[in-house]
Amino acid sequence: MNSVALSFVLFAAVVLANPVQDRWNNVHQKCQQSSNTYVPDEIFNQLKRGEKPSLPANFGRHANCMLVNLDLQDQQGNILSEGVRKAAQNQFSDATKVNQIVDNCSFSKGDKETNAMKLFECFGKNRVNIGQL
Repeated sequence: MNSVALSFVLFAAVVLANPVQDRWNNVHQKCQQSSNTYVPDEIFNQLKRGEKPSLPANFGRHANCMLVNLDLQDQQGNILSEGVRKAAQNQFSDATKVNQIVDNCSFSKGDKETNAMKLFECFGKNRVNIGQL
């Protein structure tokens, strides 16, 4: 009986594992280790609840750190369209929808922090979940 229970637990762990969320959590922890990119967790909790907290001055640096480490932005702040495509394909199977998201979200108009914030905004509007939703 114990082997059946253990098998069920292992099966459930494999089925319930979320590689997107796991990667997000790992990158978030990495970005939280630097005082330059650290943002209090309460800010993220408020954002997830749909609140509009006052963002600290370094929030854009944290966003840039996240996106660079998630292969969505390069070191210069340019949005990586192939990363955007992969993120959209993880969410949607409709090629037209994916292409629309790539077109709308692949830009490099500002500095790296501004571009990072705009990409998060674009992903939010398009319901592309890279772990932040």
